[in-house]
Amino acid sequence: MHKRALSIRERQLSTDHPHVAQSLNNIAMLYQSQGRYGEAEPLYHRALLIQEQQLGANHPDVASSLNNLAELYRAQGRYSEAEPLYERAIYIWEQHLETDYIDVATGLNNLALLYQSQGRYTEAAPLYQRLLSIREQERLDSNHPNTAIIFNNLESFYRTQEQYVKAARNYHDVALQYQEKRQYSQAESLYQQSLTVREQWLGSDHLDVALSLNSLAVLYHSQERYAEAEPLYIRAVTILVSQLGANHPNTQTCKQNFLNLLNQAFTAGQAAQLSDHPLTQAVLQQIRTGNSNA
Repeated sequence: MHKRALSIRERQLSTDHPHVAQSLNNIAMLYQSQGRYGEAEPLYHRALLIQEQQLGANHPDVASSLNNLAELYRAQGRYSEAEPLYERAIYIWEQHLETDYIDVATGLNNLALLYQSQGRYTEAAPLYQRLLSIREQERLDSNHPNTAIIFNNLESFYRTQEQYVKAARNYHDVALQYQEKRQYSQAESLYQQSLTVREQWLGSDHLDVALSLNSLAVLYHSQERYAEAEPLYIRAVTILVSQLGANHPNTQTCKQNFLNLLNQAFTAGQAAQLSDHPLTQAVLQQIRTGNSNA
């Protein structure tokens, strides 16, 4: 049926008419649904070219074709090719926002799913936050078929995030128990898992990440693994100063841990193992001159 419609439109209109592009998109979507990706791709490209030439590069129909092609690439795992298409589609739709936000929401949803497919959860999160804001403002047509899909993905993301964050907290708590029992290898593995999950789901500058960094550093510190503990303390202090301020008790505690590490490394004659980081070297210089109150 779609092929027949295409043939009729090409005869009656012209091969580069926008209605021909619509038929090309329909056939391509059919092929895509059947897993015939190689046949769908050139049709999407041809439809996009027609629309850009006949309607202009910033027409909403161009955005739809960009999104369709991006969806094809995402289905094939061609993420780097899909990403700029999603971004351009969202940009175009945002220029044509009126009362219906469904197109923008669809683009945000699809780009967020792309990021999730690559484990880029901290990049997906702000997109879902925008979707949450759109939902709270009741700007989506509740009867549109995409609305239910978008809301389901939104809720699924936050449920999954909550589960992973809870798991990271559990890893951290169990690691503390192992550390108290001097079962250091088990504690190290769990601290590392906690850190990895928190970085993936909360971002590299989150306070929970600082907590994991400090805890892992304390573990290394207790084993006199000074060179491994040092960069973790530095990262933790940097995050805490940025998020809480230099005078917050948590910041001061972590900073004191770092100072203790450098003092112990210096006393043990192992300062040479430490890095050339400016903060480390400044504190070591103070230690050498008899003042470690950095």
